[in-house]
Order: sequence, then C-alpha cells, then structure tokens
Amino acid sequence: MVDDTTMVPMRDIFETLGAAIDWNAGTQTVIARKGNAEIKITIGSKTAYVNGASVNVTPEAMIVEGKTMVPLRFVSEALGVTVEWDSAARKVTLIE
Repeated sequence: MVDDTTMVPMRDIFETLGAAIDWNAGTQTVIARKGNAEIKITIGSKTAYVNGASVNVTPEAMIVEGKTMVPLRFVSEALGVTVEWDSAARKVTLIE
C-alpha cells in the first residue's frame, strides 16, 4: 500500500489480466496491451497513457526490491476490468 493505493508487481498483474508486456529498460517504461487497450507507464512519472491519452496516476509506478510496482486499480480499469475493494476484509476482487 502506498498512499491508500494497492500497488502490485507489474508482471504479475498484467499476466493475470491477459495483457502482453513490453519493457524499455532505457526509459523505464512498460507498455501493456490487451485487446484494443494500450497502457504506457514510466517509472517515477505521474503521467501514464491509455490509448494515447494522458492520465494522471498517483502514486506513480516505482521499483521496490527489483520489482516494478504499479497501482492495481489504475491498470485494471484501464484494461477494462472492474475493481471491488472490501475494506472490512481488506480484499480486492477483479471482475472481467
């Protein structure tokens, strides 16, 4: 959790959601594609791109212990997945 946002490992969430991933180590940018959706996220940037349109993202993607962490709700919803949060159980459910 960062600033009340669930952060998840990039590769795990994109693979779970069936998205293809490209990583540009030089720019530290990940591009994920699923169907007609494309997301571009750069480490440390508060601006991401969904189908070419800029979107504010907070907290920004970050590297923690060698893993790229991204905000779960942002990437899930950008790929057309509904996110439900059960605060009592502290549980996230993804619905396609």
